[in-house]
Amino acid sequence: MEFFEAKNNSITCKHNGVFLHSSYNPEAEAERFVSSLEINFKPKAVIIIGPALSYCLQFLRKKFPQAKIGAIRLCSFFDDKNKDFDFVLYENADLENELFDFLGEETILAGAFFSWTPSSKVFSDEDFSVWKKIKAASEKARSVLATREYFSKKWFLNKVRFLIHAKNYYSIKKASKNILFTSSGPSLNDAIPVIKKYRNSLFVISLSSSISVLIHNKIIPDLCISTDGGWWAKKHLEPLSRPDITIPLAVPPEAAVPSCLLKDKPVCPLCYDDDLFSKEFFNAQGIPYITARRNGTVSGTALELSDSLTAARIFFAGLDMNCSKKASSFHSKPNMIDLMEESSDYFLRTKEKRISSSCASSRSGSMEIYKDWFKSISKNYSEKVFRIEGKNKFDERLGEIKDISIFDFEEICKKNPDNSKPEIYNTKKSYEKENKKIMKGLLEKYFSDEGFIHEIFACDYVLLERETDSAKIEAIKNRINSKKDALYKKAGSIAN
Repeated sequence: MEFFEAKNNSITCKHNGVFLHSSYNPEAEAERFVSSLEINFKPKAVIIIGPALSYCLQFLRKKFPQAKIGAIRLCSFFDDKNKDFDFVLYENADLENELFDFLGEETILAGAFFSWTPSSKVFSDEDFSVWKKIKAASEKARSVLATREYFSKKWFLNKVRFLIHAKNYYSIKKASKNILFTSSGPSLNDAIPVIKKYRNSLFVISLSSSISVLIHNKIIPDLCISTDGGWWAKKHLEPLSRPDITIPLAVPPEAAVPSCLLKDKPVCPLCYDDDLFSKEFFNAQGIPYITARRNGTVSGTALELSDSLTAARIFFAGLDMNCSKKASSFHSKPNMIDLMEESSDYFLRTKEKRISSSCASSRSGSMEIYKDWFKSISKNYSEKVFRIEGKNKFDERLGEIKDISIFDFEEICKKNPDNSKPEIYNTKKSYEKENKKIMKGLLEKYFSDEGFIHEIFACDYVLLERETDSAKIEAIKNRINSKKDALYKKAGSIAN
């Protein structure tokens, strides 16, 4: 990279003999470039790719005063020009994720991206790679935003149903007993004999997907935890509805829980930091709740809850986080979802094909996200948390979390003193009449709040914030109001 004075005494440069800025007047060149940019929407962010000496920055700020101005660098020659941008990223293998993490789905979809034309020619391979990653990040943003809007409505209605119907509230006191929590991986079945033998040496927390396995093997856990908002979560919880079973359920209000469990069984409410709606309801009722942090996986929430409940060790059973191509099942047996799907198996859609398809999907999708999460936090738990292997060793470690054999786990249980286990105690009984009164006030308050409506109808708000045509703006607002009225009516029918 060569730097020298242009005819107007400004600094210009060229790379391998090709100019990245005008040799006469680089500022005038940059102003012409920016004036030629056409955007038919209001961008939240304007990102210039390969801006070199960044002469276009001042003109971008003038043309788009409401937007954040960022850069994606294609090389490191111009690092000293970064300070005046609102943010700077670099072309690298992880740029797609960096764009998504830094900007978020709404800003990506309301962002405008441009290449500085000389840089796109000089660094053509790097420029092409950046555009591929922008496209991938945009597709991910569209998917996440659509999923977020779909589940925001579902989670909100779950909250209303929970807060109206839950009757018997409980909480948990910290103690000093080892905690075992069970997930639904195939290795859980290998650990069952040892869990049964040393049941009294452990405080057992069952993830909802494994509750059917424990009950089938006559192991009654101390607590069941569920955080999912989808219909499958209710399916996993069906065994808890048996009249002879009373297992406290730790669950956030947005999770999907059968109404019969909320009315008849003990509930330990988990409340996420960002769930202001539920917090207001609990505070109005004087109901203590357990603060939890939202995670991509219920196992993560369970781990952090366990860490808050004991100073002793924590063990995972059934947390395989992988799926062997030779596996006879993706889950420990019996699994409620497997039982349901097995009824639909036939000679063209065999059990083997179904399992193979599930394994392939998990290896490329959510399971990889879960594994990455555990690896990222594993250093904090390396001396306290252990994963129990089945008859076969796991294919992959979860960062610094140690894997131990079933035999090692049994030896630990033998030596473990019968320390006190966390106490689950009753805190309050709620009454439906009082619940309805509080809920009515909350619904009126939140449905008048622009931020709350934005979160629920995120897709429409992205379109609204991008739009410049007044007629289209009015049409979007009318659509939002129509959806808002329909959701309010649905929430009101649950509350009544």
